[in-house]
Amino acid sequence: MIDATVQIEKFREFLELQYQNKINEIINQGKKSLLIDFSDLSKFDVELSEQLLEEPEETIKAAEIALSQFDIAESNLSKIRFFNLVESQKVLIRNIRSNNLNDFMSIEGIVRQASDVRPQVTMAKFECPSCGNTITIPQLDSKFKEPSRCSCGRRGKFRLLSKELVDVQRLVIEEMPEMLEGGEQQKRISVFLSEDLVEPKMEKKTTPGSKVRVTGMIKEVPLISKSGAQSTRYDIVIEANYIEPIEEIYEEIDISKEEAVEIKRLANDERIFEKLRASIAPTIYGHETIKDALVLQMFGGVRKIKEDGTKNRGDIHILLIGDPGCISGDSQVSLINKGMEQIQNLGKKHMEPILEAVTKIRKGPYDKPYDFATTFQYYKQQPVLKVVTETGKEVICTYNQPFLTKDGWKRADEIPLGTKIRVMPKISNNTKNLALTNFTRAKKGSGVLKEVNIPEKVTPELASLYGYMIGNGNIHPNGYRVACYVNNEEIDLIEKISGFWKNTFGVGPSIIKTKVDRQIKTIDNGNGLLREIISAQELYILEINSRQVAESLLFLAHKRAPQQIFRSPKYIVARFISWLFEANGCAFGKGRGKTSIQLKSRTLELLKDVQLLLLYFGIHSMVIEDNLFIRRSYGMELFAKYIGFNSEKKKNALNEVLDVIKNKSWPQKRKKFQRYEEINGIVCHNSGKSQTLQFVAKAAPKGRFVSGRGASGAGLTATVVKDEFLRGFALEAGAMVLANRGIAVIDELDKMSPEDRSALHEALEQQTVTITKANIQATLRAETTVLAAANPKFGRFDPYTPIASQIDLPPTLINRFDLIFPVKDLPNKEKDEKIARHVLTVHQHPSLIEPEIPIKVLKKYISYARKNFKPVLTDAAVNEITEFYVGLRNEGSSIGETEIKRIPITARQLEALVRLSEASAKVRLSDKVTKKDAQIAIKLLEHCLMEVGIDRETGKIDIDKISTGITATTRNRIHILKEAIDDLEARLGKTIPLEELVIEAVKRGIDEEKVEELIENMKRSGDIFEPKRGFIQKI
Repeated sequence: MIDATVQIEKFREFLELQYQNKINEIINQGKKSLLIDFSDLSKFDVELSEQLLEEPEETIKAAEIALSQFDIAESNLSKIRFFNLVESQKVLIRNIRSNNLNDFMSIEGIVRQASDVRPQVTMAKFECPSCGNTITIPQLDSKFKEPSRCSCGRRGKFRLLSKELVDVQRLVIEEMPEMLEGGEQQKRISVFLSEDLVEPKMEKKTTPGSKVRVTGMIKEVPLISKSGAQSTRYDIVIEANYIEPIEEIYEEIDISKEEAVEIKRLANDERIFEKLRASIAPTIYGHETIKDALVLQMFGGVRKIKEDGTKNRGDIHILLIGDPGCISGDSQVSLINKGMEQIQNLGKKHMEPILEAVTKIRKGPYDKPYDFATTFQYYKQQPVLKVVTETGKEVICTYNQPFLTKDGWKRADEIPLGTKIRVMPKISNNTKNLALTNFTRAKKGSGVLKEVNIPEKVTPELASLYGYMIGNGNIHPNGYRVACYVNNEEIDLIEKISGFWKNTFGVGPSIIKTKVDRQIKTIDNGNGLLREIISAQELYILEINSRQVAESLLFLAHKRAPQQIFRSPKYIVARFISWLFEANGCAFGKGRGKTSIQLKSRTLELLKDVQLLLLYFGIHSMVIEDNLFIRRSYGMELFAKYIGFNSEKKKNALNEVLDVIKNKSWPQKRKKFQRYEEINGIVCHNSGKSQTLQFVAKAAPKGRFVSGRGASGAGLTATVVKDEFLRGFALEAGAMVLANRGIAVIDELDKMSPEDRSALHEALEQQTVTITKANIQATLRAETTVLAAANPKFGRFDPYTPIASQIDLPPTLINRFDLIFPVKDLPNKEKDEKIARHVLTVHQHPSLIEPEIPIKVLKKYISYARKNFKPVLTDAAVNEITEFYVGLRNEGSSIGETEIKRIPITARQLEALVRLSEASAKVRLSDKVTKKDAQIAIKLLEHCLMEVGIDRETGKIDIDKISTGITATTRNRIHILKEAIDDLEARLGKTIPLEELVIEAVKRGIDEEKVEELIENMKRSGDIFEPKRGFIQKI
């Protein structure tokens, strides 16, 4: 340890040698602190730099004393701040522990909260009323400290003379998402800033949403209990020595002279627009028009501030509407209280309301283990693929079905072979009710129908019979006999199986003993075929001749686990599996390959059924060809604990396995909420919506990705949270504010509640977020480009229904987007073949799919264009846009004077055209918007209007279809219907028969079907009501 005096001397020497000129410069600028590169200090004196890391408070004080010895008396310079610490001192927030207390360290993260800047007392002077002595008390703790006694001996109250104040602020720093692995949660830490670190210039760099690097001392702060007493637990905070922004917006990216030359060379390429388009999500096939729009979105238009203070945004907002992912109808889904059920059995028709608590994949241990499915969706003839994992688990799904990987959620067609995806480590089964058998009484034929019991529910005995019959039994195809087989080494099973028959169907089996020589023999396999066996054992056939029993159990001939078992409580499932393994399973403890428990079957689907059922007990297995293996020690222990065998022979074999495990295995660390498996095969739609969103979020320097399912309005804009530091409230920024001057990517916008969506209106148009809550009134900047995605209202696009009516978003919100693209996924043989080839190429050779412009170059190209070019419209561009705008507007006025005019385009779309044209000019690194730029913008806008703004009845564009959801044609009909109601009211009175209204409306040119639809709309809008059945009346 270096003595304090020596420290001061060394720092003085260091400052004289390396920072004298910098000190003079800072004095002239009137700054309060000197910024020192830690690497400079380390090169000068290693011991002194180590002392700073171990005892930062005392060492920094010594450095500041050394600084005060320079000629700085009349300046503000008094503080020394350090940056660029060594790698060993850079730590993740989650890894800070109590042994780091008082260390000098560096963290990186995003500012989530920022308190107001407030003064704090650092020193207080008191006067003794008795002797007049002045007492100085340093204020080091959070509680204001007064002197307890004077040197004259007086105790009691002392008069406060003065106090020294410094400005302080508290930030809450959260880990950056890119630092996380798997399902880890972002951790937070409080950071305290003081003096020049909270000056207005610095405060602008630490607003919520900023990415910062903090260098400071790790401190502990006592937690206060509800009673006001100090707790034994402490919180860890950082007392900042220095804070610096580390995130750049497009305009702040550093570009060298060489890079600028390369960018200009690219801009001169006639194919530059095509190259940029090809660099957007290159692994997604097609969607050229959408990629063109995304290129323009990343370049953006020109933000304009008028003389009256009003602003025109330059950011381009885009909305993608795409199909959701689906799985095949026979796929099993886990219901939290009902076991497993095939998804096709959860509903009967498309968009049928349901309410099922479905087990879900969790990203972290604190995630809710289930979610509610509220709508049943059914789609015919959708292209699908099969995803198979290393253990044989498989899912048949559409190409856009999401899977959770270690890099987040990805579509099925995005995942290369070898990717690890999250699978359920255990399937929850809390059902208590026995499943119904749904057996019916057999119809009486010509012969005598033997009376037997018909079990109504799947009992343990019936589940045992299911298992053994599937593995070692048969049902005669003509439906009059059932039989199962027991060999003489497991003769103890005969009594148990006979008991099952008696307890379930009330009839005992006939037992036939046969001697089988050691040669090929045949026995009835129950499906019209004979089974060949080679055996020298005695065989016992347990046979029941009953048409009722045979017809009831005929479904077992399919050799699949019955759906009744999937719906049953765990103890019933255990009996089924136990007796199935008894029939066709075995346990190897030694002498024959690896230690394992196995099940053999020629029916691969049966093995996969059992693989799922084993997950009820947390047992993971592997399917290879015609065998299912349980090889993990923990899995075999669980099998023995919950399932087991029944014959003495196989019980002994299982005990041998357990002995081997006990002697050879070691404890296995398990995470209860997660398990990953590697994808071994993808057996070939490609909307590419989600992957496109993720690409844009990563390509933007300040991109934020949020999902509407988990985002509230406050999480998107801003909210007020309690501030323990100031004992008040502080602002916490949401995604729109965090992405200020960047891009916010919002997936599943339609899943947000209407209240949460309404919070977006101001942020999208005014580009500000206003908060008025808890005595805080603030307006935060949200100059954010928005790329949003939503699903169609009815799940998947219907090509025969107007698209605007399929978007489940309010027209007022839709109207805020410059471009709206339906990402349709309709079966098309030629297109599907091209997509399949592209997808499979991505899986086989991921390295072959390279963007034409690497993402690093793409970022710098966009940055150079946004920073250096503010293109202005040329006369040719103005004329092109005007001609398109006026021409389209005039189309709407060419109808009768009495009819409501259709509005094909409004000033909102005109502004969108200007923004898109300016962005196109930036792509070329041009200061002028040419006619060609205007044509590119017009082509994109026209494409969107034709997709979402077309009135199918007239074939013309009607912007009201988007902005209000009602076309001019519909409004005209409503106007005519209201006139008809007025005329009928004058003739018939206030109560008007519906039949009369329909007849009158048809006379005036409205179809009868449309009349009924319009009447229902007018009822909902409150224009009319139905006083009695078959009559209407105006309100």
